[in-house]
Amino acid sequence: MIRRASYVFLGALLLLLLLSCSMEGIFSDSSGSSDSNSGSAPAAPTELTSSLGEMQVTIQWKAVAGASSYNLYWSETRGVTPATGRKIADIKSPYIHTGLTVGASYYYVVTAVNAFGESGRSEEITVTLNDAPSPPAGISAAGGEGRIVISWNLVDKATAYSIYWSNQPGLQAGGGNRIANATSPYTHDGLVNGSSYYYVVTALNDYGESGASGEASAIPRTDPGNARLRVAWIQDMGDGGDPFGGGGNLRLMGLDTVDGRGERVILGSLGNYAKPLITPRGDRVVYSDRIRKKVYVVNWDGSGLRELFGGIGVAVWRDPGDGREWVYYGLTETKEEHVPAVYRTLLDNPGSGELVWNKTLTSVDSFQVSADGRMAGGNFPWPDGGVAQLPNQSWIKLGRGCWGSLAPDNSYAFWILDNAHRNLFIDDISGEQGRWVNINDAPGIDGYEVYHPRWSNHPRVMAMTGPYKEGSGENRIAAGGRGVEIYVGRFNAGYTDIESWWRVTNNDLGDFFPDVWLSP
Repeated sequence: MIRRASYVFLGALLLLLLLSCSMEGIFSDSSGSSDSNSGSAPAAPTELTSSLGEMQVTIQWKAVAGASSYNLYWSETRGVTPATGRKIADIKSPYIHTGLTVGASYYYVVTAVNAFGESGRSEEITVTLNDAPSPPAGISAAGGEGRIVISWNLVDKATAYSIYWSNQPGLQAGGGNRIANATSPYTHDGLVNGSSYYYVVTALNDYGESGASGEASAIPRTDPGNARLRVAWIQDMGDGGDPFGGGGNLRLMGLDTVDGRGERVILGSLGNYAKPLITPRGDRVVYSDRIRKKVYVVNWDGSGLRELFGGIGVAVWRDPGDGREWVYYGLTETKEEHVPAVYRTLLDNPGSGELVWNKTLTSVDSFQVSADGRMAGGNFPWPDGGVAQLPNQSWIKLGRGCWGSLAPDNSYAFWILDNAHRNLFIDDISGEQGRWVNINDAPGIDGYEVYHPRWSNHPRVMAMTGPYKEGSGENRIAAGGRGVEIYVGRFNAGYTDIESWWRVTNNDLGDFFPDVWLSP
């Protein structure tokens, strides 16, 4: 009986266990988890980084899978742990640690936390809250004979400055070539005339080096009083009544100051040779035939004449990076001598034109590109003059008049000829440095009107034509005249006056549309 009772008891116990398991299956979590202790704490954070602010540090790290929050431990002593560091609990990345002391060093580790616990600590990072100066402002660069002068504003707390330079734009602190312990103004000597140089400046003290200033650039050039000059222009073989270069009774002329030949014919067959442009290397002339609506190039000695493409040329430019020469042009010229869009293509390998500008109409006689190719000055269209940011971005209106032009360096200085055709209004891109410069006081002009002002490839040298005496009324330029000659002027160093004039031509024919090239 006892054994039978034992069997009955064991059977009842087994039935109870089976029922218990069955009920557990019914009421268990739908996820299938039945053990609340089966999870684990997250992994330790990685990829800690820091960035400095004023009396604060920003700490960042990579998110950890399964973490619900993070703890930051910090100390002013190396080897910080959760046991030795001061704890900042329940934070997220990035975390800004404020109220710190300039000059002190801080050490940080981070742990990840979830419902199952806290991870091990991350790798330690160290931050020294320095008082490095701000980047310099007001940087400028001015080219001279084989040299460039770089200037900048002094920076509070700076004890030294470094200049970084390159022949390519886009400099950053630490890039290019470094000139240490420079002072403003600094003269960078031994440079190659005609090449572009780009600069940024940093400020330093015992705590570190600032970021880079804005970029400035300039081109060292031969002193204009000593340089070789070439001048190209068109000559009216009739009564001198074609100052706008639209007819077919013209020839292409040139003069070189070192060959002793004086005025000479480049292309003598009568035709249309509108707006001659001396190429950046000085060895060729690009011109347009407004009657045939085509653009041509010819060697300085009159050889190698070839058609480039249809349209009208408005500017030539040399890429400072690779030395390639480009022609800027419009396809369709209106009666008002405007084009709806400006394109460019390589001079020696013309192809499909790249769009440069179509935000406004552009006057074909008024378009000139800065040395770095980023800006163009002109009329957009006449009579509104200013500077356009290329390619095809926006423009700043700087005045009203005609023959808007941009300096051929990277100063972005702009001029426009007044309605009286006697003065240039010169300004910079800020529109805050405007001043008037009289240009009809050259010997032989005698106060009469002048026309065709054009900046050469040197910022201190310009060309124009005059005097215009024919006809009547306030403006007499339309009548032209056989007494109109080519003049070249040289600005003073401050661009407030023409310090010297040179009368290029001396003949009894109308001379128009000059362009001037100076040897680098």
